[in-house]
Amino acid sequence: MKTKVSVIGCGVSLECISPQAREKVLRADILAGGKRLLDFFPEFEGRKIVVRSGILEVISELKKLSSNKRIAILASGDPLFHGIGAKLGSSFKDDELEIIPNISAMQYLFSKLKMAWHDASLFTVHGGKKAPYRSILNSDKAVIYCDDKLTAAGLASRLVSKHPSCRNRKAVIAENLGMDGENILKGTLKKLSGCKSGALSILVLLPGEGTAG
Repeated sequence: MKTKVSVIGCGVSLECISPQAREKVLRADILAGGKRLLDFFPEFEGRKIVVRSGILEVISELKKLSSNKRIAILASGDPLFHGIGAKLGSSFKDDELEIIPNISAMQYLFSKLKMAWHDASLFTVHGGKKAPYRSILNSDKAVIYCDDKLTAAGLASRLVSKHPSCRNRKAVIAENLGMDGENILKGTLKKLSGCKSGALSILVLLPGEGTAG
């Protein structure tokens, strides 16, 4: 048995998962992922490992288990876009690992906006990463993945506070994409800074005036 670990991109919803990817999951002995993604597969009969934090420790455990078990790992969006795929790629040999791609939340959002994303600058503040405010504002089109420590609305507020000239820059906040609570708000950074957004949120800055100078 060559391939021991399959990383399954889940896109933004259950409907994004292909029949081939679903088959990989159901044939595995162990299924790992966040609770929301694990809930996509109530029919899975093997062992489930809930990934909350300490991803390096989880990868170490999965590497040990892969010696005699087939493992499937669920990743939101695309596994190689701000996902677990890159970390796993450095922990397993090429013939031990396969990655099944899917649509990212950013791609899904731009399809909703009917807007091209090939020219967007991509940022993330996940895990407490420092937001590069000037680089974000000086991008013609910027996409920032946010989290519970710094939500999209919180980031909009900080941008306006640190660089008041950007207050009228057009922007979008999107949260819970592909889920029942999906919400997409459009407005200026100043307007959006007064909104509430959750952990699964993205801030998009659209082309226009309001750079960091």
